[in-house]
Amino acid sequence: MRKTRLTIALIAVSTAALAGCAQDNALPEPQPVTKTANILPADKYEEIAQQVTDLLSQADENHDIGAFGDRIAGPLKAQREAEYNLAKITETTVPTSIALDPKEATMASGTAFPRTLMAVDVSKTPRGIGTIAVWQQASARQNYQLWAAIDMFPSPPKIEIVNTQNSKEGYLENDPSQYAVDPATVLDAYAAYATSREMGDVAFNENDPLFTQTAKQASDLNQALNQLGEAKLAFSVPNQDIRAVSTKDGGLIVVGEVRYDMTVTRTKDGATLKLGSLIGALGEGKKDGIVVVDNPVDAQYSTTVAFYVPPKGSTEPVHVIGASVPALLSVTKAG
Repeated sequence: MRKTRLTIALIAVSTAALAGCAQDNALPEPQPVTKTANILPADKYEEIAQQVTDLLSQADENHDIGAFGDRIAGPLKAQREAEYNLAKITETTVPTSIALDPKEATMASGTAFPRTLMAVDVSKTPRGIGTIAVWQQASARQNYQLWAAIDMFPSPPKIEIVNTQNSKEGYLENDPSQYAVDPATVLDAYAAYATSREMGDVAFNENDPLFTQTAKQASDLNQALNQLGEAKLAFSVPNQDIRAVSTKDGGLIVVGEVRYDMTVTRTKDGATLKLGSLIGALGEGKKDGIVVVDNPVDAQYSTTVAFYVPPKGSTEPVHVIGASVPALLSVTKAG
């Protein structure tokens, strides 16, 4: 039997431009309001943001997650560690840029701990119309930790985030019936929608950039496989560890980690498929690494996604308002 060989050098389609769609200056943009006193004073946030910015520069330069100390947490820590690992292996890739504006107003989930803090910067970037920095503070004695850094997508709903100024632990103490959708179900619902490519019981705004760019990533890979193999996408939620702040209209901004697996399977008997680029490098642990697809190969990515959940009675869908650039966490081969 004649064997067919195919090496895919560019399997890892770049998603760095995830939010880099056409921008419209007339779009409504999320704006923090300050009618209620900020829980964190402006000068204190400026100090915190500058400290973490300095640590970020040091960590990026040395590809050392330990340089952050206790100032980074949640999905961002895992994503950053994965990017540093890949940069060490390839000697060419660089971590995703993160910009923190120390002058931004902050809005909190409430006065109780654990506390969520969000700072919205509507300055446009190469990847989107602005950024959302998500912070957490576990207790009054612990430092604020940067939990996520999200690029905002074009065409957001017109929303305002507010301080709830209560003694409850974020939204978790609230009755989910006061929202159009139970906030605790949003991540799983989105993962199901993004995997099946069909809308389920929870309605989302259609064709958000994360949805379309991951579909393109799979489509481009399938085209490169030239009918010798198949690439499939599957989304999942690693945990229900979400962060949330209220909106002025009674809705909620919910942020959580979503992962997706790109699984490549050989479909033609006798064919030899080899995966290079970032997947090959991470899979083999060396910059010129090549992974042979004799058994299914799975590349897992992590992204942090922000959703706007409307209040009860709204006819609006849940909006995907932003996501972080997906980070390649792992490459594994079955068998």
